[in-house]
Amino acid sequence: MRVLVTGAGGFIGQHLLARLQADGVEVHGIGRRSMVSTPATWHALDLFDDDARRTLLQRLRPSHLIHLAWTTAHGRYWQDPANQAWVAMSLALLRDFADAGGRHAVYAGSCAEDDWSGSGAPPASRYGRCKAALRLLACDLAEQLELSLAWGRIYFPFGPGEQGERLVPSIARRLLDGQPAPTGPAGLERDFVYVEDLAAMLALLSRCEHAGSLDLCSGEPTRIGDLAGALADLLGRRELLRLGELPGRPGDPQRLLGDAAGLRALGWDGGLGLAEGLRRSVRALQS
Repeated sequence: MRVLVTGAGGFIGQHLLARLQADGVEVHGIGRRSMVSTPATWHALDLFDDDARRTLLQRLRPSHLIHLAWTTAHGRYWQDPANQAWVAMSLALLRDFADAGGRHAVYAGSCAEDDWSGSGAPPASRYGRCKAALRLLACDLAEQLELSLAWGRIYFPFGPGEQGERLVPSIARRLLDGQPAPTGPAGLERDFVYVEDLAAMLALLSRCEHAGSLDLCSGEPTRIGDLAGALADLLGRRELLRLGELPGRPGDPQRLLGDAAGLRALGWDGGLGLAEGLRRSVRALQS
């Protein structure tokens, strides 16, 4: 089993490389920049360079592909026009993978593909619309190419290595610095998944050669205020929390929750979970 991972230098990708290597898999990672410290054979490559991409796939001839790479700049990616280019490139990548003898692909989707308003309208963000379009097109193309394709809708990952502006590190950093830590609406519920658990889920989809769509999630709702409180308790700085001081974003739904039944059917045991994930995240920020 030879696995090629795109976006391997990113937040999720680095944890996935470590997980796959721990599983005894031959792992190859693709990223724009060279990575010296990585548990995989590294290939610095621009995925939008068609010739270089095809040449690498023909040389490696991976049996499995896990495609994580996408536009990810914090805040900007929601409406980034580059989302559309990523759809086209991701379809071309799937064709190139099939031409190189590939057998099974895992593509990273997002809970943002869904209509968060509940009205049946398309997703509000360009990111969500493009991910939803890619899911339909990639599943159809995989059938034509006689490939097995898993589409994993990722919910709300957190953990070591994530961008500092995101929820968990932004709160924890302020608490560590002894500063007040404001949050948005404390009652909003989200499905948070620890990044090492997410990496294990992606590895499971690849190993089982699961075909079809399913949620990559915990299946458990957590209030923003409860998550912030757990971080404050870990750091002994509950008095610095300022729950609900920041305004919510227009259109934010009260609850976003995935369905973990598909994962459990594949043998998923729940992983490390939220509490342990927060402990490890705090330790990483303290080190």
